[in-house]
Amino acid sequence: MGLASLLGTAKNVEIAGEAVNGEDAVRKTLKLKPDVVVMDIVMPKKDGVAATEEILAAAPETKVLILTTFGTSDDNAVRCSRRTGTRRRRLVRVQRGRDL
Repeated sequence: MGLASLLGTAKNVEIAGEAVNGEDAVRKTLKLKPDVVVMDIVMPKKDGVAATEEILAAAPETKVLILTTFGTSDDNAVRCSRRTGTRRRRLVRVQRGRDL
């Protein structure tokens, strides 16, 4: 089950859109104006950090939750969150093959 499918099962969550890469994420966010964007750090064309910076520059009221399941080091994840102006940071480790 993908993240959008999982979130879509929640009664108080509406999926406004999905993006295939960072450029698409910026374009759809600015068009659809969601309350929250769930952003992956590792994406093609424009990484999630650059996409988040662009989104927040154009729409600073947008809340962005940065997630990744790829091999991003803790230090890199913290640097990314600082660079994008994230106010709260929480690193969560999940063992491979286990659901959150």
